[in-house]
Amino acid sequence: MSRTPFKIGTEPSIQLEREIPRNRRFHDPEDEDRLLAACNPDLRGVVIAILETACRPGEVLALQWRDVSLERRELIVRAEKCKTRTNA
Repeated sequence: MSRTPFKIGTEPSIQLEREIPRNRRFHDPEDEDRLLAACNPDLRGVVIAILETACRPGEVLALQWRDVSLERRELIVRAEKCKTRTNA
C-alpha cells in the first residue's frame, strides 16, 4: 500500500465519538438505579462489580476465588485475562 486508508489527506477518515469519562458513565444519577433494578440477582452482582471496579465484563467473568480477597477487599485481574495482557 502506498498510503493509509484511514486518512483522507491529513484528516482521519473515521471519526470516533468521545468516550464518556469513567466518573460520569451515567447521564442521570437515577440511571444506575434503573440499570440495577433491571438486572436479575445473578447479573446484578456482575454489574455491581463492573461499576465499582471499572473492570471490563470479560475480566470480571474470568475471576476465580483465588483472585478474590474478601479480607483485603481486593481483586486480582491476571494479565492473561485482561485486554492489554499486562500487569498494572
